[in-house]
Amino acid sequence: MPGMTVSFCIPTHGRTRLLLEALESGLTQTRLPDEIVVSDDLGSGETRALVETFAKRASFPVRYVHCTVGQSLAENINNCLREAACDLILLLHDDDLLLPRAVEVMARPFEENAEVVGAFGKQMIIADGGEEQPVNSERLNVGYSRDAAHAGLQPDAILSGLQQQFPNDGYMVKTSVAREVRHKTEYGAASEVDFGIRMGEQGKFYFVDEYTAKYRLTAQSIGRGAGAKKDDCAYHTMRILLRLLETYPRYQREIVAKLRHDAPMGIPMAINKGKLKEAIDWYFSSYHRHRILTPGGIRRGLWLTRAWLREKFVRTTA
Repeated sequence: MPGMTVSFCIPTHGRTRLLLEALESGLTQTRLPDEIVVSDDLGSGETRALVETFAKRASFPVRYVHCTVGQSLAENINNCLREAACDLILLLHDDDLLLPRAVEVMARPFEENAEVVGAFGKQMIIADGGEEQPVNSERLNVGYSRDAAHAGLQPDAILSGLQQQFPNDGYMVKTSVAREVRHKTEYGAASEVDFGIRMGEQGKFYFVDEYTAKYRLTAQSIGRGAGAKKDDCAYHTMRILLRLLETYPRYQREIVAKLRHDAPMGIPMAINKGKLKEAIDWYFSSYHRHRILTPGGIRRGLWLTRAWLREKFVRTTA
């Protein structure tokens, strides 16, 4: 489907200095986007003014929209999906940057293959000040199977989502499909894990073996709104994986491997969130049992015991 249009969408929350850099990277593209949409869930007058000033320098529409449905990244991304007017959406967090060929090389797979619903490239890690970290970047990309050996059309899109190969930041999706899938806000910071798996159910993914975005290790948290925490990601990822064990038994080996990897992080997060029953179940499960007598396992056991005693005391004195 040649000539597909592209909306460059940026969900933002009170980071105007970084947002301006992200916007500027849209102007340096070898293939310009057909529009830029900035979705602001803070409703900041400063952000609106910055976007309106920037729009005067662009040769295509640049729109500021206020996301009024809530203050979470998932809700803000869903607002981008609603507001985009084009066939494809390139979604970038407000603290990151596009590299100049991003739009060109990620739009091409959609135009050549109607089955493609998501495309992504490699990420260059940069420090808060913008300094590139090529060694750490290579390690990150190889760790998520974003390397030459995995270039092109992915053989199993669901597995790509399950292994978190897709999505990374600065990915491109077919608008009509992404609107149907949407982010589920109940999965908190892990909503992108769930989104990637469910997008994989809808079609094919394409990996471009080229750096397409810079991923900033910013000192300012992406968490937003009262009580919002990024550190619930492993807890919700555990929930997603356990659900998938029932719906996708053919991926049992891969799911169990990820559960074993995430359990040491998911258990403390479950304790912090007051999900004591889940924390106990996971601690003694086959995904964590082999770690119980390790130093980390003993620490988690102590945290679990303290939380259990605290809850028992509260029930007794209530």
